[in-house]
Amino acid sequence: MKLTLHWNNGLIYHEEMPVGDFMNDEIQSNEYKLNKCRLQFESIDVSKKQVAIMDENRNRLGMIYKSRWSKSAKIKLNDEDEYELRPAGLLSSRWKLFAKNNELIEFTKRIFRKGEINYIFQDELLILAGLYVLND
Repeated sequence: MKLTLHWNNGLIYHEEMPVGDFMNDEIQSNEYKLNKCRLQFESIDVSKKQVAIMDENRNRLGMIYKSRWSKSAKIKLNDEDEYELRPAGLLSSRWKLFAKNNELIEFTKRIFRKGEINYIFQDELLILAGLYVLND
């Protein structure tokens, strides 16, 4: 059964209940929270094509590698698991996160910093990394 989260202006909701936030004035702009997971994203280079994923203690959990020419990105975790986030439509409003060609998470981005996330197994790290790529 697919579950759904919504985001609106930096807040993440499950049904009507806030469960996380990002790009909030009260937190640093590179800090994202979902449930008990708190991550920071730090650009390694000036072009922001390589971004480190860190936990709240600044331990590196993985990297995001953004494509130069397309809007796709690879997420590589320290345990060597690799995921790909790529557009699923012409207008870049739908995105899918894949692991070895198996769809894990679908993001739908709407105007005015709104959207929804559909998933079967909740992985806070992957959800937040996907949100970072879409909203960066």
